[in-house]
Amino acid sequence: FRDQAGARNAVLRGEVDWYSGPELDLLLASNSKLADGYQKLVYDYPELGCYRMIWNCKQAPFDDVRVRSAMGMLVNRSEVAKVFGGSAMAATAHAKLGSRAYPSVEPLSFDPAAARGILREVGFDAGIGKPLRMTMLTYQGHEPTRRVVELFADAAKQAGIEPEVHARESSGFVAEKAEGEWHGILALQYFGPWGDPYRFLHSDGLKRIGSWSHPDADRLSEVARRELDVARRSDIWRELHELAHREQPATLIVHPLASPLFNKNIEDCQ
Repeated sequence: FRDQAGARNAVLRGEVDWYSGPELDLLLASNSKLADGYQKLVYDYPELGCYRMIWNCKQAPFDDVRVRSAMGMLVNRSEVAKVFGGSAMAATAHAKLGSRAYPSVEPLSFDPAAARGILREVGFDAGIGKPLRMTMLTYQGHEPTRRVVELFADAAKQAGIEPEVHARESSGFVAEKAEGEWHGILALQYFGPWGDPYRFLHSDGLKRIGSWSHPDADRLSEVARRELDVARRSDIWRELHELAHREQPATLIVHPLASPLFNKNIEDCQ
């Protein structure tokens, strides 16, 4: 699962029935026999969420919404979509695209120069020897994640930031996350099938990894849980998502689609 090279070799030998990795179209095109045994599937499902960079709001200067917004300007979503072979859409909420709860807001524009200007206003300026030094924590061995981090790090350098990427295997990732000395975490976040963003945005939420809290976010999360009318509950969630978009506790990147190669000999699999 974590060994991309090993998984790729296994599918080329026909040893696996399901394979997910980068550049599937190129892989199929360059290996004519592969297409005889495998088909590419593209689909969505309720729990498939979004890639996001979670900011550690306990670590200055990420307790400042201006800094978090500047970080959001360092994500080139059109380039990230290419990493996923075009099977990804820009994300602005912890919700499924097309749902009533999804807010009508645009992602922050990709603009390293503007981000550099914001950071200069808050006291960070590489030009005078005061760069923002930050640590990004992520999983090791996942090629799309590596490429997304690489794109972000390149843009961060343009903005006068000195990024340090800690790519860890699973146990190391969990241990370093618990220590809390990181500034950002990049990971794929899965949703609950019922659509409630409480666990991401409420102060007591189990997935509120970056320690961000806001009284209005808590209030809206709680009101939504008491609301029995489905449409009204979705409207409350949309208001909550709009608040989170303004506050940027996490930079939401893209909603990916599942896009594996699947053994053609297996039928009626759902």
